[in-house]
This record gives sequence, structure tokens and C-alpha cells, in this order.
Amino acid sequence: MILSLAGVVQYGMTGFALVPALVYFSINLFEAQFLTPMTLGRHMRLNPLVIILWLVVWGWLWGAVGVLLAVPLLVCLKLAAGQTGFMNSWVQLIETRA
Repeated sequence: MILSLAGVVQYGMTGFALVPALVYFSINLFEAQFLTPMTLGRHMRLNPLVIILWLVVWGWLWGAVGVLLAVPLLVCLKLAAGQTGFMNSWVQLIETRA
């Protein structure tokens, strides 16, 4: 809303007024949907597809709080299941094949 207001102040009531908001949302979309899952997948040895699906499910269930808690919960689940030897097939699904 603030970026739209800044665009209206800068460009007036034209189509260019939405450019700042669209640029911000485009960058945010790329970062949230592609860059972060790939980075987390590489450094935490988590499958990026599983991270995206996990974020979608927790975001659908709990909204923004679910999205914030999703990856730490997935890491805890992977570590606990890997240490106990329980659900080894799920651990192999969650991990990448590095």
C-alpha cells in the first residue's frame, strides 16, 4: 500500500504508479518461491521440493505463523527421525542426494 501511494505521489494517477509495488512484489516472489528454498535445500541438505510443499501446507494451515515455523519444524522432524532410526524412508525423502 505504501509503495502504491509513493508511486501515485511520484507519477500521478497513471499506470506507472503501480510500478514500485509490482517491482517489489516481483522481487519478493522470486526470493520467496525460488531463492530461499534452493539455498535452504543446499545448506541444510533438505529437498527444495519438500520445502516448498511443506511451506504451502503450513501456510495454508496457520497462515504467516505457519510459514515462519515450517522450515524449523521440518529440520527438527528430519533430525529426530534420523537420530531415532524411525521412518528412515521419510528421512531419505526429505534429504537431498548430495
